[in-house]
Amino acid sequence: MIVSHRHRFIFVKSRKTAGTSIEIALSEHCGPDDIIGKISVEDELIRRDLGFREPQNLVVPIHRYTPRMAATLIRRRRRANYYNHMSAKVIKRAIGSRTWQTYFKFSIERNPYDKAISHYWFRTRNWDPRPSLAEFLRNRPVGLSNWPIYTIDSEIAVDRILRYENLEDDLVGVGEEFGIKIHLPETKAKGNYRRDQRPYTEVIDPASRAIIEHVCARELKAFGYTWD
Repeated sequence: MIVSHRHRFIFVKSRKTAGTSIEIALSEHCGPDDIIGKISVEDELIRRDLGFREPQNLVVPIHRYTPRMAATLIRRRRRANYYNHMSAKVIKRAIGSRTWQTYFKFSIERNPYDKAISHYWFRTRNWDPRPSLAEFLRNRPVGLSNWPIYTIDSEIAVDRILRYENLEDDLVGVGEEFGIKIHLPETKAKGNYRRDQRPYTEVIDPASRAIIEHVCARELKAFGYTWD
């Protein structure tokens, strides 16, 4: 996630939607006071090679703590930090309602069927043996839906949801909102895990399709994604 005070925008990072590549691209335009979330070691190397700002300003101010959060953190002897895939609800609480309301907020969504396959290949990248897609979805459907990330009380809480399928054009429009040009890095972050590039209609069996449609029912309805 990124909160840019310089350009007054908030990027709410969803899963398996090129979010890390966008974080890297946005880092080019961040100033010293902006909040830049951590990404993986491999992806930080991409960002460093490009000369962009790295993770910074990650500690949440104490005056933003709720009583429950404060009690938990005191017990654990730690401070609250901004983190990867932080939900809109948690970001709003951490930065304050005034900043949340006045900054331009955006996130990304992707066809849930295609996203499920990408999620599977990434999550099982180090598994040996690797389960089948059907077995994985049957036993581990957590993380398939991005709906809880960019909504608050199940209502979309950002100003714009970009479409992964039209990402470069959508990024042009977003950049125009705050006067910058967003260039995705040539090296795609987390882009080498998926080995099966067949269309999802040839990969997903009926039982797996039913799981995806159940878990991702809200985004399927909200954004009009269909099987074909």
